[in-house]
Order: sequence, then structure tokens, then C-alpha cells
Amino acid sequence: MARRCIVLAVGLLFMAAAAFGTGTGEKAGAGTTIKYMAVAEPISDFIRTDILPAFTKETGINVQIDTTDYVKLHDKEVLELLAGNYDVYQIDQIWVKNYIKNKWVEPLDSLVKTANIAVSNYYPSLMSICQDAGVTYALPLSAIPVDFYYNKDMFAKAGLQVPQTWDDVLAAARKLNTPPSQWGIAIRGERGNPITWTFLPIFWSYGAKIFDDKMKAVYNSPEAVAALTYFKELYQNSAPGWHSAQEIATMMQQGQAAQMTLMSVYNAAMDDPTQSKVVGKIEFADMPKGPTGNRASILGMWTIGIGSKSTKKAAAAQFLAYLSRPDVAKKLAFSGTVGATMPVIYQDPQAPRFYPVLGRVLNYVQAPPLIPEAEQWFLSFGTALQDALSGAKTPQQALNDSVAEITKVLTDAGYYK
Repeated sequence: MARRCIVLAVGLLFMAAAAFGTGTGEKAGAGTTIKYMAVAEPISDFIRTDILPAFTKETGINVQIDTTDYVKLHDKEVLELLAGNYDVYQIDQIWVKNYIKNKWVEPLDSLVKTANIAVSNYYPSLMSICQDAGVTYALPLSAIPVDFYYNKDMFAKAGLQVPQTWDDVLAAARKLNTPPSQWGIAIRGERGNPITWTFLPIFWSYGAKIFDDKMKAVYNSPEAVAALTYFKELYQNSAPGWHSAQEIATMMQQGQAAQMTLMSVYNAAMDDPTQSKVVGKIEFADMPKGPTGNRASILGMWTIGIGSKSTKKAAAAQFLAYLSRPDVAKKLAFSGTVGATMPVIYQDPQAPRFYPVLGRVLNYVQAPPLIPEAEQWFLSFGTALQDALSGAKTPQQALNDSVAEITKVLTDAGYYK
């Protein structure tokens, strides 16, 4: 009888340990390693150094994070999604629909329920980007509007006010352009997504549209040509070349540029004394108005999802659940490398000084085309912009060529019956 009691007691202890972890702190999933593919930007550095250690301590799950430059990330992710070599992927919002269409990402509804992820904490508009036909395939990670940066000392010295219109921006750029020591504006211009991201707020403020209500490409309209003609003039006052986001941010930090528009995740870096020579001199403002009298900005959003071929989906879901906790999301947002995705964070009294501006910008922000063919469109449109800015083609011809190219892509994809 005593022997049976001992065996029963040992069995009960074993089951308790399996369910709740051992007395030494071992947890379900302890020792598991998941692989996370992410972008080579500050957000990934912060997650690696400030988020992952606490996650591993709490769950026992290790996360191997591998990063790739943005311009190479999409192509590399496609290869890895097909191969199934990674478990978790940082996904640009413009890729989500294509990943869903190809069944490369795992439907999350059951995992969300099991991992107790409170999706109601997010802005519904952001969650809608992560869903298709009512099914959730990703979670918002970072909502990134573009806002306006300017060096207040340079402006004051030149007797200039904060630009309210794009014409004001051009006038200031011309006055403050004294190359090679100082550029009137810093323009992000890498091919594809980056240069398009810079241009679309101007494009929309001119009243131009990308597609009409029948999904016909109309971005070679008179309004679009006028916007691109303006963009070409503005580009003459920027450092030549097709610069990355990090490169133009560095120009501002080093006092080499007077103004720029850039994703809000770089705002905090302007006040970092380890990176910036102009701490306290960079201010943030609403995006300028176009000829329509309207302001426009673009919403970038990183999402995070699980590869459909992952063999560690439960552990991957725990990682997503951890990132979705309001306290962790707040830590990410207040680091300055991540755009808040939850209303409660913007209302926090400890929010950074630029949050009021971002709160206003989010009122008129727009998303880019969220279609499975978005990557093809970005590459085509971005190439047209570079052709126009370089003088290889006129603005009208560059846009005409891109519209013809994308019309064929969408025709082949079955958009027009």
C-alpha cells in the first residue's frame, strides 16, 4: 500500500511538473528554439537586446533572430517561406495579401485563442490589414506613419517658418541648400517601395489617385504628372543619389540636411546623443498641404506572422502573444523604434514628445495598394519615379510606361472581366 502511494505521489508530481513547470523554473516549451526573420532596422535591434531576454526568461523559449536589409527582405522571405526554414516572419503590410494567397502564412485564429492574444487591444483598422475573409493571418507589430522633420535652428537663422504647404517646402529647400556642407532637403529614393513611400504623400495631396473604382491604373493623370514634376524640382535640392531611410536620417542627425519626410520610427533617433549632433534642434510637424488644400501621409505597417511550414507553431504563437501584451507593446513603442498599434499607448502621459504630431498625422494617413501584386506595382512605379527624377524620361512618359506595365499585370491576374 505504501509503495502504491509513493508511485501515485510521484505520478502526480510528474503531471504537475509537466503542466506548470518544475520548481527550478522550467516551463512548457523550455529549450525550444524558434527562428525569426526580420528587417535590418532599429526595431529588430531593440527586440534582440531588450525584448528577447525577458521573453526567454519567462517562457524558456529561445528566439534566433536573423535580419536582412529591407530591399532584399521580400525575396528572401519568399524563399524561406517555401523552404520552411523559419517559424516567425516580420511582414510588410503590402506583402500580407500575397502571402495569404499563396498559403505561405498560417491562419492564426485558433492559435490566437489558445495563446490568449487580445486582438481587441489593436486599432480595428490595423487588424483589418492582417485579415482576409474574416480570418486572421498576422498581427500588427508597428504602425509607421510618415511625418515631417525640420531643423529649427536652420529655419530660424534663415527667417523661415514651419512649412505649411509643399510650395513652402520647396522654397525652404532652395534657400537652405548650400552643398556639399548642407542640403535643403534629404530625400529617400531607393528603387521600389522606398522612393514610392516618399512620393505618395505629395501625390495624394495633389489630388492624384493610383486606381479608380474599377481598379484601372490612373496614376498618369494631369494631377499625378504635376506632382511628379514638383517632386523632380524638390529632388534638385537633395543630396544626389538614391538614398536609404537610414542615410537620410543620418544626414539630419549630422546637421547636413534642413528637412525631410520619413517614417516616424526615426523620430526618437534625432534626440539620441550617441547618434545625433543636433539633439533638441529637430522638430516634427504635420505633413504639408498640396494644391488641393489637403494634407496626406502614408501608413507603413509591419505585421508579424507564422510560416505555414513551421514545425513549432505553438512556441511561435507564444512569441506573438508576448509581443501583443500592452506592457510589452508600450515598451516597444516608447523605444522610438516601433510605431504604437494600440490606442491606449498614444494616450499614455509618458508618451514621447512627438506622439501628439503622430496622433494628428494618423487622422489623414493612407495605406498603399494592398493587393497581391503590390510588390510588382511598387517596383514599376518606383522605377518610373527614378526615371523621371534622373531625366531618363519625362514625368508623363515615365508614368505612362508604368501604367501600361501594371495594366498588363492586373489584366493577366484576372482583374478585368
